[in-house]
This record gives sequence, structure tokens and C-alpha cells, in this order.
Amino acid sequence: MGLRVAPFFVALVLLAVGWDTAHAATTQNKHVGGFIYCIELMDSYATLLFAKIMEIKPKEFCKQYGLCRDIAFFSNVRTGSTCVFCRHLLDKIMSKLKDPDAEFEIIQILLKECSKIEGHVQQCKRLVLQYIPLILVNGEKFLEKNDVCALVQACDASPKRTVSSFLEEGILLSDA
Repeated sequence: MGLRVAPFFVALVLLAVGWDTAHAATTQNKHVGGFIYCIELMDSYATLLFAKIMEIKPKEFCKQYGLCRDIAFFSNVRTGSTCVFCRHLLDKIMSKLKDPDAEFEIIQILLKECSKIEGHVQQCKRLVLQYIPLILVNGEKFLEKNDVCALVQACDASPKRTVSSFLEEGILLSDA
């Protein structure tokens, strides 16, 4: 996995397994932004991340993260259709990633959370300001280039977009 894609997956791991679990891993490694740390974290948590994604129940997920503000959100999502839900969710995520106000809001939330990390507040804030904009841009590019719903097996892979085609094209290692 390329260095430029790794921070996006680290952010997903933090969301999936929770800050406490990931923070415990970071205390053992002082090179928080480094390539080695990223690879080690992915080796440790990638399987768990994708297992957590597979456990997502659309209605519960939306309620938990406040995405169900109006009933129309589910109007085009068939009950029990993981693929349709995945595609719908990715559309929502992409629209948020393209919104500069949403990026600013994410950074504000993370900076606020940094104040909870005793002894590392300034380091955390520096990492947020340095890496989150890059993670968001790279995340957006990754989602545009990849059929994530097929990668997490929520949808059947299209003939052109199999995992082997991603590797052959170098998409997972490409500059984001």
C-alpha cells in the first residue's frame, strides 16, 4: 500500500475501531505520521476495519451518525440491499468531501478532540492541521478512482473493476 493512500485508511481505522484502540497503538510508536507506522497500523487493523464495514446495518449507521435527519434519505435505498446502500452512502460522502465547509467542520471537530489527549495536545493539533486536509483530498481521489463498494464486497465487482485490475493499474499505489 502506498504512503499516500495509507493516511486515508488510517483515518478509516480510527473511525471504525475507535480512537482509544488506535491511540493505544500510537503510544508505542513515536513516528505517528510515518510510513512504517502507517503500514504497521494497517497490518494490525485492516482486517478489523473491513469486518466492521461488513457489519454495518444501514438504518442503525445513519441514526448513529446523524445522517437520517429526513425520511427521504432512505427513499432510494431498498431494504436489505447492501450494494444500493453502499453506493448511496458513497455519494453522500463524496458530496461532503467536495464541500469546503464540511472540511472546515471536520478539522474543527478533530482539533476539539485533540484537547482530550493529555500531554500531546499540540502534537495532535499539528497532525490534524498538517494531515487532515491531505487525507480528505486523497480520500476523495481514492473514492473517485476505486469501486469501494466492490472492494468491501458490498457489491459485485464490475468486469473492469476487479481487485486485480486495481493492482495492475497501480491505482492503490498511485499518487493521490
